[in-house]
Amino acid sequence: MAKLNNYVAYLASITRVPPNEITEIVRALKAQSDHFKDGDFDPTAEFRARSGPGGGVDVTPFHVAFLLIALMVNANRRDTAVMSWRGYSLKFGGRRAAWRGEEPTIPTCPITGETMFGAALTKCIASPTEYPVKWVRLAVREDHGARGDWAEIHFDDGTKTRFGKDESRGFERVGEIDGQTIQVASQMANVN
Repeated sequence: MAKLNNYVAYLASITRVPPNEITEIVRALKAQSDHFKDGDFDPTAEFRARSGPGGGVDVTPFHVAFLLIALMVNANRRDTAVMSWRGYSLKFGGRRAAWRGEEPTIPTCPITGETMFGAALTKCIASPTEYPVKWVRLAVREDHGARGDWAEIHFDDGTKTRFGKDESRGFERVGEIDGQTIQVASQMANVN
């Protein structure tokens, strides 16, 4: 399995982002790990390296998705983990209110079956032929918090899914990655 340190150079070559910038993003994700814990899910544990022979961090589709989200967010290094986690955890649709005694429904992406943007992107990276992506767009706003954050995954067949809500509250910086980059980025993550 590929190691994260080797993957940084690979990702830099396909995204045209300098390797030192991607290395800084990885360092920021490791250093800011306490900022994005959500219940039992702690993605930063995945960025911590094991020591010794065969150590390091194995690259998985999760790592590729999270690093691509961090690149799209393009935040200050001190905010990298928080804003990347906000982008990763954007929900599909809204929770439907339930009547007394009824379970609330949590809508899922009709294509990937996932509730969060990052999980849907991870699934697309894990199975690029099953979920061929044309491009991905993400806007995580520094000024208004999660209320204006949104993400879209556009698929080759013309369908798209949207996560979060766009409240159009002033300036937004939209990060975009094309499907070819996602497909090439997934190749190294899917090698066993």
